[in-house]
Amino acid sequence: MAEPVVVTSAAAVAHFFEVSVNTVRNWIENGMPYKQPKKGKRQYDLLEIRKWKESRAKDNAAKADNSAAVEHRRLRNDMEMRKLQAETERAERQNRLLEGEFIEKWKLEEFVSRYNQFSRDRLLRLPVEIQAAFPVEVRQILVEELTGKIETFLESLHSWQRRVMDLPPAENVQGRGRPRGT
Repeated sequence: MAEPVVVTSAAAVAHFFEVSVNTVRNWIENGMPYKQPKKGKRQYDLLEIRKWKESRAKDNAAKADNSAAVEHRRLRNDMEMRKLQAETERAERQNRLLEGEFIEKWKLEEFVSRYNQFSRDRLLRLPVEIQAAFPVEVRQILVEELTGKIETFLESLHSWQRRVMDLPPAENVQGRGRPRGT
């Protein structure tokens, strides 16, 4: 067995391990071994301190490994929970769809397209239908002005609907049938 190498100052310990005196004081607070005789200065056995440091290094490495394992398990559990939540939401949407609570997007797009065409046709017939109520000299101007305002309104309405519903432009929506495979 190796002979103990004993020093009597924290500065000597710091010099031997190439650390600061404050580090040695922290080590003392954290359980670094030393002997305190009834009379005299503390005695620091450098070999015992080295063993203590190696033991702490192993413990810290084990804690770090354990922390990494715990973090890995936490992340894996979190990912599994998110996956399960997504599957649950997907199943709930499917059930609501089957119960008629939701409508499939392609059906909604088809309905909106048909409704837009119906509304457009109906609104554009209005100026022609009401022109009989006005004198002949203002009829043409009235029809053109009302038609222009209706066109502007319909364009802004369709633009708003596309933004809200994330629909493709009007020329791509009209005439679309059921998607393939459904």
